[in-house]
Amino acid sequence: MLELQTKTVSLSTGQSFTVAENDWIASRKLHRLTEAGKASVNGGTSAFAQFQKNIYPLLAATAEGDVPDALTAYGLPRADLDAWWLDVWELNSDWFDEPINREPATEVVTFRDGSSLTLCESRDLPSFVLRLIELEDEAEKTPSPDDDTRVFRLYVYPKMAAGVIEGEVPPAEQVMRWPSAERTKWYDAARRRNWTWFKSLDAASEEAKLELKEEKKKKVRSKAGSSADSPSS
Repeated sequence: MLELQTKTVSLSTGQSFTVAENDWIASRKLHRLTEAGKASVNGGTSAFAQFQKNIYPLLAATAEGDVPDALTAYGLPRADLDAWWLDVWELNSDWFDEPINREPATEVVTFRDGSSLTLCESRDLPSFVLRLIELEDEAEKTPSPDDDTRVFRLYVYPKMAAGVIEGEVPPAEQVMRWPSAERTKWYDAARRRNWTWFKSLDAASEEAKLELKEEKKKKVRSKAGSSADSPSS
């Protein structure tokens, strides 16, 4: 008989339970938890809503024993969630896009004043994903009246800051006033480490470029039409 491989997850709270390879039952449980998470979100964008929809189902689908519910799990130390996530990932690689990765790539960005930040690839670990969403939530809940600041705080800064694992992270309002060359050092490093977070920005940038090209074409056609309609000298 083919037995499922299992691992014991021990939380800092003292709880422990097992996670296993997925089977038919676990796959159905994953589906039910995901659907329940979608229903509970109901358009919400909070970190807990996204946790319940996208993270908790994968954590809990193969878990048995003293398993925390979604709300309790969300309140666990992020290190516990990451360790749990990695154990599930190791046993269920078919549920994830990449092979198990317990040794993430990091990158140190050093600025001209001597300060530095260390950035890490997220590997979709709960601690990084939740931090990204929380930074976006904060920007949504406390919007700036200034449009330039609002856009930076909501769409750019969270992606730069969420992957930092070492160093003092300055506030968004300070970073947007940095010299562009220094800010770009950080932005480019963040994009290298977690490029999937930047897909929406890349798409927006491409769309803006296409719109600009189309606008230029219209101007050229308009000028050509004006020249054709003008009386010859």
